[in-house]
Amino acid sequence: MNLTQDYTVIGEYTINGDNNKLEEQIKDCFSKFCWKSPPMSNFESKTLYGSLNEIELFWRENFTDNLCFYEGNVERFALYGFGEAWLETDCAASNFLRGKKVAALIIGASLNRGFWEARHSLNCLQETFRRLKENYKMDVVCWNINRSNRRMAFERFLNRHVGSKRVGSVYYV
Repeated sequence: MNLTQDYTVIGEYTINGDNNKLEEQIKDCFSKFCWKSPPMSNFESKTLYGSLNEIELFWRENFTDNLCFYEGNVERFALYGFGEAWLETDCAASNFLRGKKVAALIIGASLNRGFWEARHSLNCLQETFRRLKENYKMDVVCWNINRSNRRMAFERFLNRHVGSKRVGSVYYV
C-alpha cells in the first residue's frame, strides 16, 4: 500500500443516497471495523446477526445526512455531524461550545494493518480537521471518547501532533 502524503486524495461526501456504491464501500469499512475493534459497547459480544443489526441501526441513525471524509477505496473514513447535538456534553463543555460553530467527529474508522498505516490514518484525520476549519469555517472540531477501554494512544497522538485539548467530557481542536 502506498501511503502518500498527498491528502488531496481524501474525498468528501454527504451520506444521502446519491452514490449507493460509495455508501456501500463506507458501510463495508464500518462493518469490518466494528468486527475488528468494536467502537462502542453495544457492538461488543454480539452474535453475527446481532452485530449486523446494530451496525445497520447505527448507520441509519448516525450516517444519514452527515459529512464523510474517506480515502481511496475506503479503507479509512471519518464521519462528522454539525452542532453540539452529536456530543455528550457536561456543563463545562456546553459553556465552552456556546456560540461556536461545531463539527463533531461521530466516528472515525480505519482498517490499519500496522503502525505506519495507523499513523497515516491519524494524519488523514488531521487533514479533515484542517478542511473543516478552513473550508467549512468551523470554530472547533470536537469528539468524545466512547470506547469502554478509552484508547489512550489515540488521545496522546492527537494531543501531541494536533494540539487537541479537553474541556469536561469533550476533546477539541
